[in-house]
Amino acid sequence: MGISLSNLPNYVKELGGEVERLKNELHRVKIETVNEVHCYGTTIHLLEEYKQNKPTMEELGRLKKERDACLMELRRERLWKKKAEEYKANY
Repeated sequence: MGISLSNLPNYVKELGGEVERLKNELHRVKIETVNEVHCYGTTIHLLEEYKQNKPTMEELGRLKKERDACLMELRRERLWKKKAEEYKANY
């Protein structure tokens, strides 16, 4: 570590102070996050629920696109079938 044994107690105290500073910073950030979330009219619980449901919502979006593609294909098939019937009726 590059620290002499005589400086080790001071180094450990410095690290302890740094740990406390980081704990306080983390606490401050958590409080700011809760306050910010509250300003938007939501809760941490709702955000956690959203994160849990996000894959479900993404799957829903994918399924909607797939459904829309199938509907388009079905409409095209119906249109071609109608055109074919009209053609047969006229010729």
